[in-house]
Amino acid sequence: MPKIKVLIYSDCHIYGGSERLMSFLLKNKTINEEFDLIYAFRNHKEYKQDLFNDFKNLKINNKAYPLFVLSNGTLFYKLNNSKLPLPVKNIIKLPFWILQTAGVYFLFNFLYFVFFIKKIKPQIIHVNNGGYPGARSCNHFVFAARFSNINSIIYQVNNIAFSTKNFFYITRDKLINKYVKYFITASAKAG
Repeated sequence: MPKIKVLIYSDCHIYGGSERLMSFLLKNKTINEEFDLIYAFRNHKEYKQDLFNDFKNLKINNKAYPLFVLSNGTLFYKLNNSKLPLPVKNIIKLPFWILQTAGVYFLFNFLYFVFFIKKIKPQIIHVNNGGYPGARSCNHFVFAARFSNINSIIYQVNNIAFSTKNFFYITRDKLINKYVKYFITASAKAG
């Protein structure tokens, strides 16, 4: 009997705690006996280096996919930590914020993810997000998965989600709640 194919997607600029949980799945022999695990992540130099260091004794080249994803997360993080004056930081951020707000990033990521999902053909998608709403691309991945007729979507959230009164975010959250079959949290309080 063929194994069930599970596509795990994660997005963070650092290879930290919640990402190491995903690597635990990839290393677990019992899980790998029943499931064919594929790991996709937003391509960051440091992240990829740490991930492959974590797996230096295992062959995961055909199991790990660094993806090109449009996001302001890393750029804004680096700008915020730079010594540039605040007005200069804001001027640099403005065109990227406009592209994100206009939906350009969503459209690109959505289409890119749909093609990737169709290529991999998973039965289950597991989205690992350090926080909620957290990395926007994790939410984009949920929409792409549902559009690709994946009904078994698991969403792992590793913090306490915050509520909003923004109409667009409320609508996004309702759709994600509708499309996701199971949510996993790190604690009862986060749940």
